[in-house]
Amino acid sequence: MNDIFEHINRTKIIVPDRRPGLFSRPRLNDLLTDILQYRLVMLTAPVGYGKTTLLIDVAHQAGVPFCWYALDSLDQIPHRFIAHFIASIAYIFPEFGQESLRILKSTKNELDLN
Repeated sequence: MNDIFEHINRTKIIVPDRRPGLFSRPRLNDLLTDILQYRLVMLTAPVGYGKTTLLIDVAHQAGVPFCWYALDSLDQIPHRFIAHFIASIAYIFPEFGQESLRILKSTKNELDLN
């Protein structure tokens, strides 16, 4: 398990704490919580609309496993993206990712898609 996190920036895969002073949106929290029954939920909106704050609220209140992965420009590197994606799931489900990580490590030099 520890091997999965060897080269992982943990702040990218742990749900952040809510910043004080931000207002809550109970209607949106309830709506998003209601659709968590689906295996994958993707939330999109323009910059500044509160997506991150909403997801942080729901992650802390939902009472279900919640995998977190904060993307940045470095995640355009395929190997980095896949490694962090695996780690974000393994952080919540520790049994996940050992074989995937082994395969990823064996293909590190072959995974340059640029």
